[in-house]
Amino acid sequence: MFRSRKGGLDALLDRPRQPWWQRLLASPWRTLAKALYRLRIQTAKRSRQAITVVCISDTHNSQPKVPNGDLLIHAGDLSQSGSVEEVQQQLDWLKSLPHPHKVFIAGNHDMAFESDDKTKLDWDGLVYLQDSSTSIKCPGGRILNIYGSPWTRQHGNWAFQYPAHGDFWSRKLPLDVDILITHMPPRFHLDIDGLGDESLLRELWRTRPALHVFGHLHGGYGKDLIVYDDFEVQYTMAFRGQGVLLAIVRMGYHLLSSALRSRPVNGTWLVNASAVGGLRDDVRRTPIELSI
Repeated sequence: MFRSRKGGLDALLDRPRQPWWQRLLASPWRTLAKALYRLRIQTAKRSRQAITVVCISDTHNSQPKVPNGDLLIHAGDLSQSGSVEEVQQQLDWLKSLPHPHKVFIAGNHDMAFESDDKTKLDWDGLVYLQDSSTSIKCPGGRILNIYGSPWTRQHGNWAFQYPAHGDFWSRKLPLDVDILITHMPPRFHLDIDGLGDESLLRELWRTRPALHVFGHLHGGYGKDLIVYDDFEVQYTMAFRGQGVLLAIVRMGYHLLSSALRSRPVNGTWLVNASAVGGLRDDVRRTPIELSI
């Protein structure tokens, strides 16, 4: 049976952002670490054959206005209850959009994709990824490898869930991935104060794609750039509560140093593209565009 009402944990995951002063009082060190992280000005290196990627996720039956681009990505939770009718309506909407490449994954709400009803769905013209890869040829002949996976940590009786404890993502991602699409966020990045998955974060360090698109935790909406250096290590340590004061000091040092020698860097764009939010999913967000 499909569920449509939110349980207590769903409401927790979808809760809106607290005002800054509430976050500061509740967790001063984490709030300071996050403030330093946001101050870091980094520019990702761009390919000479850069393409425009449009990212959406967690539409939950809504159909936002989507800007044009070279590649459209939907990172799961197209529907609310996961019925064939709801999912197909969303697939038909995606098919109507003009983007030359359209790639999507399921989310925990898209239960039809984890049942025998999957055979009733028609996604002709779209690319569906479920622990699988695809490659697209972009203008100028550039090839991008895309990997997608729908899994999230267990809560409730939804689809595509793994045990709450363990190292689920270890060695799951291909080394040649350019764009990663998961429904689960990596830990400490656009994930509501550490509710993401740390093994997924370790996989980002191992594979280092150009772009990672996700959703699931609606309150984490936005984009960020992760750079694989000591600043990132200290940020993670601060959020874990390990040597917090020293980590904050080192973050500040790296921040000052990078300001004096700012230059394009290799990193991964992180995008939480959740289209809805708020306790009643009554907040609507715009798709996120970026060039890679």
